[in-house]
Formats: sequence, structure tokens, C-alpha cells
Amino acid sequence: MNVIQQCAMRSVWTFTALLCLLSPRTGAAPSSTVSELRLNVSKPERSQYYALNGNKYVVHTFLLSNCVGQRVEVDRIQTACGCTTVTSERNLPFILASGKSVTVNLRIPLNRLAPGPYEKKAWVYCSAQTDPLAELDASGNIPSWRKPLPIPTSVRAPDFTLKDLTGKPFHLMAQRGKSIVMFSFCGCPECTMVARRWSAQQRENRSLLKNSNYICVVDYTGPPTSIKAFLRSASLGNGQCSVLIDPNALVGKLYHVDTCPRSFVIDKDGTIDYTNNHPDDRPYGNRAVMVQRTFDSLFAGDLSP
Repeated sequence: MNVIQQCAMRSVWTFTALLCLLSPRTGAAPSSTVSELRLNVSKPERSQYYALNGNKYVVHTFLLSNCVGQRVEVDRIQTACGCTTVTSERNLPFILASGKSVTVNLRIPLNRLAPGPYEKKAWVYCSAQTDPLAELDASGNIPSWRKPLPIPTSVRAPDFTLKDLTGKPFHLMAQRGKSIVMFSFCGCPECTMVARRWSAQQRENRSLLKNSNYICVVDYTGPPTSIKAFLRSASLGNGQCSVLIDPNALVGKLYHVDTCPRSFVIDKDGTIDYTNNHPDDRPYGNRAVMVQRTFDSLFAGDLSP
């Protein structure tokens, strides 16, 4: 019995998408531009669950078929969330000939999702048009038994070591004596919006923060190749934060991050003073409240050098 079979769990929906593109109009010159498509979703089948390096994943499989009568160049597949990974039996970009099909998988980390229903999307693009060729919709349900209890405040922050963008190790315990603001981001649109708000908060309070003894840390759990694009989109630059590469969600496991974005304020003694686990500041709640409370909790402590 292989690993996938051993880790197989309950049935969830697996979608097989049939990408059918309309043929060019009669009398029109042949063109590589695809003007319209039809997406057909199959009946449910069993998804694949497996474990890797202590993490649990679910894989949704899609079959993309070209029915247009002309070849289509699949340029890229864009996910809505940075924690979702795309794999394909062919390396992107590739040409999908008429009448041919290709299998595409969306790999979703269960450790990064809250219990209950989930829905992850991805879009298939070709080089000849700006609109997507198809939308891949992967949904299912995470059982409640895997829900971790939120890490409480007034407890010692778990220690960890990760590398930053320069490859330099960042050791949390070595930061004692400084106040720390730590965000857990995966690169999804919600994380990007919160990061933008925090960046704006830092700029608006530049004079107040100038002589403060604190550091800002971003625990980035998305694909390492997407970090720079995320920082540009979130307007986080010029050394505003130390960005740590954490594709295996080490910090998430230690701090019970069931979904992002999360923020933590850690005082000079290494004690957690705040995290956004309240009804009005939780992930996908009120971003302004989350960022403001993070900022207020930071300045409620001792920020003197």
C-alpha cells in the first residue's frame, strides 16, 4: 500500500474540467486568438490525500481538453491563493493541440485551512488573450477534528529559526530585548490587503517608530518564487520587515495558525501580548481593526531602546 492509499480519507469533490473552445467563424481568417470557451464539470470522484514532511495535503485533479479545432498555447495557471500549488503533466508554457487533453492538479495544504467548507480557485490563461480560458474550482470540507486551539496570549512565544531573503538565519530567541510584530502571510489577496494596511500604518507613524526598539517580521508560507511579487504588491519594501521563508509552515504549526493572515505581538521578554483571534479581528474579518490592534498592542509595551 503506497503513501497516498495509507493517507486516504473521506471523499470530497474532484473536478474534471473539459475546456472546449468555439471554432472560428465561417469565412474568417484562421487566428490563434481564442474568443470563448465552455467549461463542463464532471460528477464527483475521490480526491487524493497524502502526507509529506509532516504536512497533510489534498489534490484536486482536472482534465483540460481542447475541442476548438486549432491549437491553443497554455501560457500560465494562476491560483487565487499563494498556498495552493499547481502541477501539470506538461511543463508550462505548452501547446495543447486540437483534440488533445492535459491533466492539471491543484495541491492544497490542509494544515493551512480552518475546519469546514473550503473553496480554492485557479485560472488557465493562453498567450493570445487576456481573459482566462478556464476557471478551476476545487472545493471540499475539512473535518473539525484537526482544528488546533488558538495559541493564548500571556504565554512564552515558541522559539524557531528560519532563513530570511538573504539566506541569513533568523533566530527568535536571539531577538530578546526587542518588541516584535510578526505576521503570517501566504501571499493570497487577503494577506496582500492586510500587508498594505500595515505598510501604510508604518509610513503614517514613521516619526513615532523611528527611535522605537522593535522589529517587524513576515513569516511567508507561499511559494518562495512569489515572495518578491508579493512584497511589491503589498508595498512592503525598504527594509520595513524581515521576510522569513517558511514553505513548510513551521511557524504556523508552533503558533497554531489555522488560517492566515495572522499577526502576533511579542514583548521584550518573549511573551505573546496579542494575536488576532477575536470575532472582529480574525482572518477574513475587519482588516482595519486587525492592523490597528496590532499597532496599539505594540505601543502598549515598552519600546525604549
